[in-house]
Amino acid sequence: MKYMRSALTNLSALLRHLWLPLVVIILLIMAGVGMSAVLHTVRPEPLWTNATKELAQRVKSEATQSLDITLNRGEFINIDGPGGIVIGTITDHTARQRLLASQLFRDCAFGCTGWMAYSRLGRTLPLDSSEQVSGHAHALLSSAAASDSSCIIRFHYLGQTLPDKHGSPDLDIICLSQRTGAFVYEFRAA
Repeated sequence: MKYMRSALTNLSALLRHLWLPLVVIILLIMAGVGMSAVLHTVRPEPLWTNATKELAQRVKSEATQSLDITLNRGEFINIDGPGGIVIGTITDHTARQRLLASQLFRDCAFGCTGWMAYSRLGRTLPLDSSEQVSGHAHALLSSAAASDSSCIIRFHYLGQTLPDKHGSPDLDIICLSQRTGAFVYEFRAA
């Protein structure tokens, strides 16, 4: 009993010195939980971009109907806005020809090119093998970026210099290999 009384006395003395830090820690935890709840209410979507969802919103449905997606990578949304890449294959030759004969983007108010040879885009194209894509997705990326592939760009007028990856936050690019059906969509902000 004497030992218990001594332990309670020591605990009481310790709590007298630690009550303020304990209250501060509890308040900080409550504030963190509250801020998390508010942020989730204000922005219920994740902070990572869903590149497939962006593709579906920005292009006409016929572009995604026959697309077999291999890689879907979104970026952390930052001050410049979202970004991401979708890599896949359109195996149906007729569907490829139909797509290459049409304007895929839903909104071209700020400029879209028509389909052009990949080789006309130059070295500043954001789609390049350094995108840290591996395996089958890397092979598709390389195929879609081959000289026989065609690309179409949104937020761009023909004749403008194509900005590099960090030069213009608003850019949508689709490249499609006529031969293999390799398909790559990359976007920055918008």
